[in-house]
Amino acid sequence: MSKAALLKNRFVPQVVPRTPPEGPSEARSANEDPLAILSELLGSPNRDEIVAKLRELASSARALADSQTVVPAETVEMGDLRIEKHAHRVLVSTREVSLTSLEFRLLVTLVDRRDHVQSRATLLSDVWGHHPSSRTRTVDTHVRRLRDKLGSAGAYIHTVRGVGYRFSERQSIRHRDGRCMPREQREIASLAG
Repeated sequence: MSKAALLKNRFVPQVVPRTPPEGPSEARSANEDPLAILSELLGSPNRDEIVAKLRELASSARALADSQTVVPAETVEMGDLRIEKHAHRVLVSTREVSLTSLEFRLLVTLVDRRDHVQSRATLLSDVWGHHPSSRTRTVDTHVRRLRDKLGSAGAYIHTVRGVGYRFSERQSIRHRDGRCMPREQREIASLAG
């Protein structure tokens, strides 16, 4: 569509002046109740009912707005791990763990997407805001540090070899070399002997 056609067909708001009320009984004072004005404009013969209902609705809306101003605490608990997102706090066995804001974002991202594998590229993009690079070890380094800081709760973070990381309620055990093995695989390995 051409610019001329758009200008020709555009919506132009018009102000229509309101005619003043006729007679002294209908004259409004400057401080008249706005709800009464609204009900008069609606032209209902049940003016008092409309005013009462509008007051009731306004009161309900205020009460609802007041009740929603307090944001409920979003807390995730899993075994001895407790993450209080609203307070930016992580507790392991009631002991507070000091995390950097980046480590906290990494943990919350993994927890929010629990049981779904997150590739290194996805984590780099979503947590760091960087363009994914196949050469970087940034994610691996930060996951290792996060596991170390979480202690026993670090076992909730699983490495999916060649893919990325997954946060799961099933804990894995750590080997001396830092690798993790899910509890089920550990039990199978112990039976095999």
